[in-house]
Amino acid sequence: MIARLLLILTLLITVGCQSVPLNVKTAHDPQTDFSTFKSYAWITQANELFLVDPRRTRTAENTLTGEIDKQLQSRGLKKVAQAEADLVVFMKAGVSEHTETTKWAEGEGQYGTVAIPVEQRDYRLGSLIINLVDPTRKAIVWQGTADIEFEKSADAQRDIPKAIAQMFKDYPPQQ
Repeated sequence: MIARLLLILTLLITVGCQSVPLNVKTAHDPQTDFSTFKSYAWITQANELFLVDPRRTRTAENTLTGEIDKQLQSRGLKKVAQAEADLVVFMKAGVSEHTETTKWAEGEGQYGTVAIPVEQRDYRLGSLIINLVDPTRKAIVWQGTADIEFEKSADAQRDIPKAIAQMFKDYPPQQ
């Protein structure tokens, strides 16, 4: 009986400590023939990063562009100068801080309803938008978005590559 209880407790702790599932979505222009795209370039001046700690902007941008480069290159696209590119890439990313409070009791007091918080959890929500633009049409032909909830920077460093890989898993889209 105690062994079974310990097993259940271990499973609950393990599941409770895993990160929140990634919220990843993609959309594309169904009229676009993605097989014609063989190269890409970054429009780095269009990248926007809004971070809690602005000192980390350059590091974050390098991490994100590196992961996106890996995904695009693994799908046969070659990184070239902007003037030669079939696709241009830019991203927007941000991190916001949140607090979640779980309450266990409410009651009527002298001054109205009173809620007693039991647990407070601070976390950060990271959002990433990646746009692929056809420069000849000046139109976004593919967009990926991801929301990642994390408590520590190590969680974000682990989950960002997963989110970007998940975004590109079905790229190029099938006609």
